[in-house]
Amino acid sequence: MSRVESDKTCITEEVPNYGLDDLFISRTDERGTIRAGNNAFVRISGYDWSQLRKAPHKIIRHPDTPRGVFSLFWDRLREGKPVGAYVKNRAADGRYYWVFAIAMPVEGGFISVWMKPCSAMHDRIMALYRVLLSYERDRALKPEDSRDTLLQHLGEQGFASYDAFMAEAIRAEVAARAEALGKPMPPLLEDVGHLQDTVTRMEKDLAAVRASVYEIRSTPFNLRIQASRVGDIGIPMQVISQNYGLLAKDIEEVNAQMQEAVTAAAREVEVDGFAVAAAGLMGEAARQFRAQSDWPDGVEAEAEIAAFEREITRFAARGDGLKRQMEALLATLRQLRRVVSGLAVVRVMCRIEAAGIADDSGGIGEVTSRLLKFQRDMVAQIDRMDAECVDAIGSAGRLQGQTATGGGRAGRPGTAQSLALLREMCAQAKAG
Repeated sequence: MSRVESDKTCITEEVPNYGLDDLFISRTDERGTIRAGNNAFVRISGYDWSQLRKAPHKIIRHPDTPRGVFSLFWDRLREGKPVGAYVKNRAADGRYYWVFAIAMPVEGGFISVWMKPCSAMHDRIMALYRVLLSYERDRALKPEDSRDTLLQHLGEQGFASYDAFMAEAIRAEVAARAEALGKPMPPLLEDVGHLQDTVTRMEKDLAAVRASVYEIRSTPFNLRIQASRVGDIGIPMQVISQNYGLLAKDIEEVNAQMQEAVTAAAREVEVDGFAVAAAGLMGEAARQFRAQSDWPDGVEAEAEIAAFEREITRFAARGDGLKRQMEALLATLRQLRRVVSGLAVVRVMCRIEAAGIADDSGGIGEVTSRLLKFQRDMVAQIDRMDAECVDAIGSAGRLQGQTATGGGRAGRPGTAQSLALLREMCAQAKAG
């Protein structure tokens, strides 16, 4: 018998009439007490608004969601960070409904938007949650220990951080939802995905650059050995070797800066990619909010609109941060190209000096050939990364503009327009 079946307050049946087009909105105070919500939240939860309002949000908590998930969820919110997580909720009649919940701190509490999950990622997480539940039951794991176990398992599945998992999860869910509803891929999601793919390719390219640098680390030493074998006429070559050693050191230093820049860009894409995708979802939720013909008692529409506006504005700024991060990465990349270009001078000097040595026995000539190959490979890798970076800056710029307008396509209202219409509707209601 499963945990749900052994709990008389739960029913192993999903809430009926719960569709992918349903988006929930809720707002709580800092203690997690429900202060506002939309009609979808009230309808799917099965509670009357009078029962939900001023009730703790855990009124809908289902025992099939590991305690470690809630520990992670609230830890992030208390740290001032947005969070996304798969959560199984329990309706008033004991039935269940899964959501991908997105929550963020706002003035005086927290605001959240939930969607029905339908991607393959959800299947993976349900399996992981079953493992966590067994650990919590059989090993008596505390919530914080369960949280750490969750993060460990996600790491084993290839997610470098929970931010990386959130970014991938929201991307998967929004894409799967759009496909299931027969809608086009949201432009926001396309550009976020492009940025994620670009940074991943650049990480691989940078690994190839590091490998190339490692291969020629011994070149200055080998050059000095070859020069010492030919006596005094090899002295200029030893000087060239010293200069090359300094240049190689510069290449390694700039390469290390590139690694830091790519790592920072990857981190930025994870955090901001989640934020701007969430902003797009909030835009759709705002349009649904606008379409409501009535509001739950005690919900101040204008206050809820203001909370949405503040979050959309804040997330729009994250799109700008992505663009700046990619521009910084491009600047570092071009610095590396300038340093690598200095190898051409060293290579030409080597060739000139080698021509004056009667018996090179192939040593210095071989070094010169290695320098030529290294320079060509490096320039090709850098040029490829440069093109990818320029393309990513374009995506980040589009992302910034789309976030500011809610990701709306031509002929469709974005978030800003939806909120303006919502304000107008409320003003007309008050005037009437």
